[in-house]
Amino acid sequence: MGTLITKEGLNFSKPGVYDSDDGIKADSLIVVRAEAVSSNTELAGAKRWEHTFPGRPHSSLEDGDEFNDASPLPNKGWSVYDNTGQRHSAKTNTIYTKDAVSVKDGNLEIRTARHCLKPGQEPTKETESPGGAVCPAGKRTMYTSGRIETDFLYNAPFEMEVRARMADGQDDGLHFAAWLVNNQPYCHKGIKSSYLGEIDTMELLSERAHTTNTTHVTCTEAESGAGTVRDGHRIYTKVAGEWHTHRMTWDGYSVKYYLNGKLVPSDRGDTPETTAQSLGMSPEKIPEGADGFSLPSDY
Repeated sequence: MGTLITKEGLNFSKPGVYDSDDGIKADSLIVVRAEAVSSNTELAGAKRWEHTFPGRPHSSLEDGDEFNDASPLPNKGWSVYDNTGQRHSAKTNTIYTKDAVSVKDGNLEIRTARHCLKPGQEPTKETESPGGAVCPAGKRTMYTSGRIETDFLYNAPFEMEVRARMADGQDDGLHFAAWLVNNQPYCHKGIKSSYLGEIDTMELLSERAHTTNTTHVTCTEAESGAGTVRDGHRIYTKVAGEWHTHRMTWDGYSVKYYLNGKLVPSDRGDTPETTAQSLGMSPEKIPEGADGFSLPSDY
């Protein structure tokens, strides 16, 4: 017979939002049945609906994730970022939603969509621009996309490998990345000193015909405010619509980047390794050890 799920002690389910506190459970069949309120009322159309809310798999991400679970939801080891409903400045052009992240056919899918909004309007499925077309005059352009991250830290030595494909179209501004950052504050005008560490294992922009790999370490003050001590690496290749394997290794001494097994050279033209020496720093300044690195994937 199952369990009748209601609110306020009623013998029927009133319209509203029901969650786990009301008895909705993942992997359990939910049956919704409509009944006439009296013999004088006749119902038309469907009178019974069934749905099973998927459960999120729960396994360690220490050895990676192949995204081959039957559930369309990411592993519980991932935190799916969602900043819908928050106050956004006029400069904000992307909102992260849980609906943009799904698992399908052994792949993690992150969907980015363009929205054309009226003043004060929030992006929804109905506000998506048909075919992703540029928004007309008088409409604000906003994007929805996805972001997931782990909740644990790494210590050297470790490596990270990501096999991914950006969408086929070379849409200007489309950007996706998989990167690691420790738990120290990022550098900006208000923060001029930080034990920051960020490793960009994969950072791609669709209109660029090359990969971008950057190692950010601590802060440096510039005329425009505080930035990071960094170096860059790149390989020229077709980005949009191509599968690539991106790999990073960090042994506690140097960071190396690889694209499809090939070592990615430095923009400086000298050693492809990122070391304290290549950054012009003492080894003690490299953020590792107790701070470690966590892994967000930002698309």
